[in-house]
Amino acid sequence: MVRRDGASEFRIGYEILEVDPPALLVMRSDPIPGMPEPTVVRVEIATDGDGARLTLTDGPLPEAAAASAEAGYAAALDKFATTLTLT
Repeated sequence: MVRRDGASEFRIGYEILEVDPPALLVMRSDPIPGMPEPTVVRVEIATDGDGARLTLTDGPLPEAAAASAEAGYAAALDKFATTLTLT
């Protein structure tokens, strides 16, 4: 669910375009209200020394939406990292 500017919530669906476990996931969004076209999310995971590096790209996004998207992903990944440390 996404909420924009305190407005109503709406669901975002995704179509999986490519999967290469555990290194790659590529998805295309359903049309999102206020966006000119669907976005493509690409999640890449690679080993990095003793850990892993996650690279996430999402777009195309209008400049005004890019900062909100980045903040949303940062919050989601922070919650994910907290969950991993608890298990």
